[in-house]
Amino acid sequence: MKRITIIVSSAVLLCSCNWFSNRHYVPSSQIPEDTIDVYLVGGQSNADGRVFSQYPDFVKNKKVDSVYVWERKQKEFGTYQLGPGSEYLSGSDVKNSNAFSFDIIALKQLQRKENKNIYIIKRTKGNTSVAAKTPGTTGSWHYPVSDTMSKPILLEEFKKEIQDCVEQLAAHKKTVRFKALLWHQGEGDYQPPFDAQYFENTKAIFEQIRLYSGNQNLPIILGSISHKSAQFSGVVEASQKKLAETDSNIHLIDLSNETLQDPYHFDYNAIMNFGNKVYAVLKDIK
Repeated sequence: MKRITIIVSSAVLLCSCNWFSNRHYVPSSQIPEDTIDVYLVGGQSNADGRVFSQYPDFVKNKKVDSVYVWERKQKEFGTYQLGPGSEYLSGSDVKNSNAFSFDIIALKQLQRKENKNIYIIKRTKGNTSVAAKTPGTTGSWHYPVSDTMSKPILLEEFKKEIQDCVEQLAAHKKTVRFKALLWHQGEGDYQPPFDAQYFENTKAIFEQIRLYSGNQNLPIILGSISHKSAQFSGVVEASQKKLAETDSNIHLIDLSNETLQDPYHFDYNAIMNFGNKVYAVLKDIK
């Protein structure tokens, strides 16, 4: 998922020019806030976004006003935008990124409540795992990093985006304050023996992201896996519950009864429910 002005990967020069001319791109020097609240988003396909059949009412002309996503190559923020060819504008790793996910549902509500801009750094990719390598996956969040891991190495990419954002804004005398991590990951680790490793693997990843953020108590909002998913694992679900039970700053969102549009991915109603539940937690984070 990437996007500039936006988030992760930048597009071709021609597209960049269109972004600039349409004022999607926001140079760091022109960000009005001195202290910028940034929300981190990570995980696999259900965090990446797979819903595109209909949009919530705040999506206007495929854009979401006052919500900005980091783009790793341009090293700037830009307006959240959907549409084919806009994978760099929505944080999505999907090239036909009309699709959106729970994060924008939660964060747009927060933007409206607080009446200020929302900034996001998002790294998500479908078909990935928290284990170093699982059958059929194409990417890993595992920590520590090793040469035998499935590529891409997502935690390293996320770390670089976070560091680049902090450095770029510091160059303009602005401070970044990381407010929370929104996370959905677990389907890729549903098989033994990887399901039994999920707790320790995810705990290590969360510790690293907190380290990168400079906040050892960074709130983490973690969504569970629907019981209707072909990749549901009771072992993974138990591990997610244990993560929340052993860390008061990890909030587990129960998605066990949510509906799917295919064997793996949340449908529109599920994404809306997920986003609303995340917002209910976010609005009380100071």
